[in-house]
Amino acid sequence: MSPGCPRSPSGGIPALLRARGVPVLLRRLHVGDFLWVAREKDPPTGHAPRELALDVVVERKSAADLGNSIRDGRYREQKFRLRCSGLRCPLFLLEEPGPGEPLALPRRSLRQAAASTQVVDGLLVVRTRDPQDSAAYLGVLGEQLRRRFG
Repeated sequence: MSPGCPRSPSGGIPALLRARGVPVLLRRLHVGDFLWVAREKDPPTGHAPRELALDVVVERKSAADLGNSIRDGRYREQKFRLRCSGLRCPLFLLEEPGPGEPLALPRRSLRQAAASTQVVDGLLVVRTRDPQDSAAYLGVLGEQLRRRFG
């Protein structure tokens, strides 16, 4: 069981996940940044293993990207697409801004957006400190899914 994600294979979150021993498949996703896939263990001879997308999709946002996506309208579209995905557990993984990190919007506006996403839009919001913390969270989430569906 592994998360599919659209990021570069050589860096970023996929590299951090691999360093934690998490298998990663890189695929273009229509919604979200991370989606877990269960793969058939013993496919019939001559057939590729069948895959099933699990009901968890994660949209990850750094603080800078959150501000930019609010300004250009992507954030609203992404929330809509997550709600309409048909998956039972869509969530936003929001990384806190680092000290002195340049932001497109004030920190207060970013906190307001996160609260609105959870309360008004009904989407789960998980906050992490940085990309390493995000990878740790995704690794634990993947392990829980593997235990449940593996």
